[in-house]
Amino acid sequence: MAWEGSEALAAPRQLFEVSGLYPIPQIRETFSAVRLLAEHVPLEALYGLALDADEYSEEWSPYALCGAFADKRGYTVEGGGPDLHRAGLEIIRDCVDGFVLLAFLPPKPQLAAGGKLPCLEEAEV
Repeated sequence: MAWEGSEALAAPRQLFEVSGLYPIPQIRETFSAVRLLAEHVPLEALYGLALDADEYSEEWSPYALCGAFADKRGYTVEGGGPDLHRAGLEIIRDCVDGFVLLAFLPPKPQLAAGGKLPCLEEAEV
């Protein structure tokens, strides 16, 4: 069976990044992957981050998560501000290495007529 281009890459790019299927040094934008992780894992509790509402926002966002993480670890750029890209890469690397566990529930099975699973109907022969 030949793979079509759209079928082979049906998952979003950031899922490939946090799964370790995309090389970390080639990641240019980390906020999408951090957002994907934050939607499924409480990163602020896992890393013990405190939200600085004056500097970032009043709600957690990928920008605020990376900023708080950079502040906690002391990652700064040349001008003295937080190094958001390095912090985002570190969070992604933690997911790839297994420190941040990202898991999904399997899809619910499609029931056939009569409320049975299709594979069980064939097996009853």
